Amino acid sequence: MVKKRSSTAETLTAEQRAFLHHGDETVPTPFERTAAPEPLTSKVVNMPPKPTADRQPRKQTVESYPCSPVRRGQALQSISLRLSPNVVRSLRRAACQRAIDYEEPFTQQGMAEAAITKWLQDHGYTVD
Repeated sequence: MVKKRSSTAETLTAEQRAFLHHGDETVPTPFERTAAPEPLTSKVVNMPPKPTADRQPRKQTVESYPCSPVRRGQALQSISLRLSPNVVRSLRRAACQRAIDYEEPFTQQGMAEAAITKWLQDHGYTVD
């Protein structure tokens, strides 16, 4: 049988509790429970959906870029590349601008994969 853990208040004598709560008119007993405070707000606010008519439709240029390995059910593999600061800066700028314009690929990884895949195909290597 599992023994119930006792709290510190339960293990103290009345004299010890009075010493710890010196000056308090009411000394709590070990089994007094205080009620949980009421939450500040119990209402759930449902926000109306944002209108999407203002947004530009995404350009459907996905066909011109290679399919991401994740979409083909393959796991991504990690490699490390060291690039010059100018290339990195331009890649970041292009990724941000393409994301704003809703153009695919709009991630640094997607753009790098598209460029490497195109280079491989242009030089006679097959990318399955």
